[in-house]
Amino acid sequence: MIEDKPEEMAKAKELLDQQGIEGVYAQDFEEASYYLGVDGFCPDRGSLTAPQIDAVLSDIFFPLVKEGYFEDQYVGEEEPIGVAIAMICQRQGIPCILVSSEFHHGPRLQWVTALIRTLELPEIVGGTTSALRGVKEPKNWGRALETLKGRLNL
Repeated sequence: MIEDKPEEMAKAKELLDQQGIEGVYAQDFEEASYYLGVDGFCPDRGSLTAPQIDAVLSDIFFPLVKEGYFEDQYVGEEEPIGVAIAMICQRQGIPCILVSSEFHHGPRLQWVTALIRTLELPEIVGGTTSALRGVKEPKNWGRALETLKGRLNL
């Protein structure tokens, strides 16, 4: 599970706990890359062994790092890093669902939708057209989990 907002992470974690699913949680690309075994990004991790990852639910917009050794302009800034996560997961054969509160044809996600369709990745679990009118919607972690279970044939 990759999510940078604590309140959204808490909702998602509660859902996984209720269903008896053991989760591994990351708040930025630095942590996620460690869990996904992306070489060379986390020099401070040393010889720790990352847990086996069976599937990924990922936010789309989150920071490269929350804090750390990069210049200040990269710390905490949200970027569409979930796209990279989806591609890494595809390369590794790990099912991945991207989750957003935004509408998938909205101004920030239209290009992501086009890309994942071209690469034949799963659709974004996103908000409704209400999000286009400025209505704040929570992420639909329940639908995302059900979509992921479908990909896993559970």
